[in-house]
Amino acid sequence: MADAEATRVDTVDPTAVRRARTWKIVSTVVILASMLAGGLILKWTREFWNNSDAALVVDPQYLDFGDVWAQPDFEWKIQIRNTIGRDIRISEFRLSCNCTSIEPKSLTIPAGQTRDVKLRIDLMPPKSSQTGEELREFEAGVAAITDSRYVADYTWAIHGRMRTIFTNLPAEIDFGQTCIAGEVYPEKRISLEARIVLESLEATVDSAHALVTMEQVDTEGKEFTISIIPSESLPPGPFAFPIRLHAQSAAVGALPRNRFMVLGEIIGPVFAVPSAVEFGIVREGETAEQNVVLQSPLGKPIEVSEARVDDGVGQVRDGHDHVAANRLECVLQNQNESSALSCLVRFKAATPGDWSRNVMFRTRLEDGRVVDVVVPVRAIVIRRSG
Repeated sequence: MADAEATRVDTVDPTAVRRARTWKIVSTVVILASMLAGGLILKWTREFWNNSDAALVVDPQYLDFGDVWAQPDFEWKIQIRNTIGRDIRISEFRLSCNCTSIEPKSLTIPAGQTRDVKLRIDLMPPKSSQTGEELREFEAGVAAITDSRYVADYTWAIHGRMRTIFTNLPAEIDFGQTCIAGEVYPEKRISLEARIVLESLEATVDSAHALVTMEQVDTEGKEFTISIIPSESLPPGPFAFPIRLHAQSAAVGALPRNRFMVLGEIIGPVFAVPSAVEFGIVREGETAEQNVVLQSPLGKPIEVSEARVDDGVGQVRDGHDHVAANRLECVLQNQNESSALSCLVRFKAATPGDWSRNVMFRTRLEDGRVVDVVVPVRAIVIRRSG
């Protein structure tokens, strides 16, 4: 047997063995060369399209708007140039602050061409920076996000300095909860000092929002007083509106429009604390409670003649109404005449679903006026686990 095996080994063709080894070596070399060539081609392609990281270029003069007057709607144009031999699609622009908008939102820049992009920038000093400094630095980043795998995303910094017209212009005036429906609304007065002599200063506002008057205090034209009284036509609830300032100077001409915000809330002669009840997640069979206090902001005595609640029909997410045991109860804690009355709102959960109803309190003031106060109540009922 050993002689036979030896005979078979001796009969193997040495030429065939060498040919197989040679073919294996050649195949390995070809594969490695292909991989190397592919990597180089991809690298060269990327370098070609990137054009040394300058496929998209914005020249320096478009990145610095210099010294300008502070204003809420400053417009600035940047020009983006495509330096490569292929169209580049910018799918979106991203901005580093919420004080800037940009148009268009996306665009395609053909090979070797330029396209304009318009920025609208709010250069009014923020609430946290109301100081007397005349010049303030501004900078915002603009990022261009491209669709191409070969062209990188680009970011440019737009910067400049804003010159304030006034030394003490507030970002906002807040009336808080001092405006009570049916009563005379309070007046707020603010003093303004201009950095340059003004020929005129006008304050404008929507007549449905407020009554605004302007008065020049000095003879030079630098000190002014603005009076603001919210309009009786404002609906109940929070309000926010701008007052715009239009200044004219003999030295400069018409100055950019400035503005500040007026905030506050119109509250009724009776209001609820909290104004809405959010029970959140309540499991089947559980009871949730919240104390609601009815108050008179002027400290006048009130009485509750009625506290009406809905029947507690629960509306669930599957769109079906379930006449079930979800119940809302309201229990007055003190019914004597007082400027603050307490009521316990109790919710008994039975049927899963997103449930919401209102509680209406009918109150009467000492002058005979009847005031209805509505308190929304909401709960999410879920099944009891297990």
